[in-house]
Amino acid sequence: MALNLKKSNSIAVVALIAGGLLVLIGWYAMKPSIQPFVQEPGQAAYADRIGLPIATTNSLGMVMRLIPPGTYTRGSPLDERGRRQDERQHTVHITHTFYMAATETTQRQYEQVMGVNPSSVTDGREKVPVDSMTFGEALTFCNRLSELEGLEPVYEQQGNVWVAYHERDGYRLPLEAEWEYAARATTEEAFYTGPIEPTYQGRRNLWRAAWYTATSRGRPQAVGLREPNGWGLYDMLGNVWEYCWDWYAEYPLTPEFDLRGPSRSNQGRVIRGGCWYDKIERCRVATRRFHFPADPLNVLGFRVARTVIPPESWIMSPLE
Repeated sequence: MALNLKKSNSIAVVALIAGGLLVLIGWYAMKPSIQPFVQEPGQAAYADRIGLPIATTNSLGMVMRLIPPGTYTRGSPLDERGRRQDERQHTVHITHTFYMAATETTQRQYEQVMGVNPSSVTDGREKVPVDSMTFGEALTFCNRLSELEGLEPVYEQQGNVWVAYHERDGYRLPLEAEWEYAARATTEEAFYTGPIEPTYQGRRNLWRAAWYTATSRGRPQAVGLREPNGWGLYDMLGNVWEYCWDWYAEYPLTPEFDLRGPSRSNQGRVIRGGCWYDKIERCRVATRRFHFPADPLNVLGFRVARTVIPPESWIMSPLE
């Protein structure tokens, strides 16, 4: 009797190990993989048409990607999982050309310009995005980088108020409308890698694009390691939330031609993209939140943009 029991236990252990191996093999077989970058053809065609490089590299090693003008639907459909009331869908016309940084600003890049690193986790700062700066410090970074490269600073501080001149050629934060347009890169789903539903597919889609709660190991990760969108932009979802210039407000009820948003809001500045701490629903392209500009946050960073000059390119025909 004891012998049979011992034999039964051995069989159970072997079966358990075999089952575990099968699960592991199945997991690896089903595990999503980072797909090779596929260039969205309209971006390259537009760059050729106007004679500008599709990508440039600045003095900090930031790669800046050309974003063509066009029209898109901002917000999310009523049935998108995780949708909030402030994501009402509406048409937005981007009538200008701009460059957007391919990655979030890293701690090393911030330190080179500002002389300090405010981030909460500083190991790996060569590639990990900077966090824990105020909104004003992000604007100061943009101005100082502009001055280092002989460009005209976009921001001026008039008393306690920051004023932006987006027609200037210096570095700046993206407008919220620019941010979502650039993040979508002509796609229309919850993620630029695909839909959020069904659940298993949504997880696979976001796995490819983002450092979020299921992939980040509880901290921000090096930029540029997940899958970029069709315009060559990395980490638009997850890793750290990103500041936009705009004050937060409900979307307007009419198509937008003035993209700069309200002049003031008591709710703070818009942040976009989700972060390493967030669940899947908060890392959708349409997700928007706000944050008070004077408060640093350890899950909040930024990426830079630049308006294309000469001024006539600010109003250009949309991408054909």
